[in-house]
Amino acid sequence: MPFFVFYGNDIKFLKRNLNKWENEKFSKYPDLELDFPDNPTLSILTQKLSENSLFSSKKLIKVYEYEKVKNIDKIFDVETDHLVCFISYQEKKGIRKKKGIESFCYNLPKNYEIEKIIQNKFRGKLEKELIEYLSKNISSLIDLDDLEEYLKEKSINFLTFNDYIKIMGDNEAKVYLI
Repeated sequence: MPFFVFYGNDIKFLKRNLNKWENEKFSKYPDLELDFPDNPTLSILTQKLSENSLFSSKKLIKVYEYEKVKNIDKIFDVETDHLVCFISYQEKKGIRKKKGIESFCYNLPKNYEIEKIIQNKFRGKLEKELIEYLSKNISSLIDLDDLEEYLKEKSINFLTFNDYIKIMGDNEAKVYLI
């Protein structure tokens, strides 16, 4: 399967998993050549997919903001041995389901779902107001992992909203508290 789509609004989570995925590909194909086309168009991408490199047998072509490429769905009709990775920070994939495409979605859950995730993850270790604040203002699920790791590292059993502000220096939290 040569086509891979990474999309979603949880940018930190997407980037972390994209890095893991890339590392797997580079370990599987040690001579893999990386290509980032500038201002890609369908014709540029088609040309890159049909090119062969002098230095490697396989290319990894990364296309950011693929939703801006006109008629991008036509690229999936091109036969290639290269790997093509499409990356978008939008909530919707923007590409129709088709055989040969592997998709990875990294969207943040809705606020009410995030609140449940936080409650389950921290089980009585966070003040109610802090849970409510985090559920409305969190930018990535990775931030929750970082907070959990911090609490374990500092042996904190219960975190209040005021302590969170002191620790994180979060000015938005100060305004929210008022």
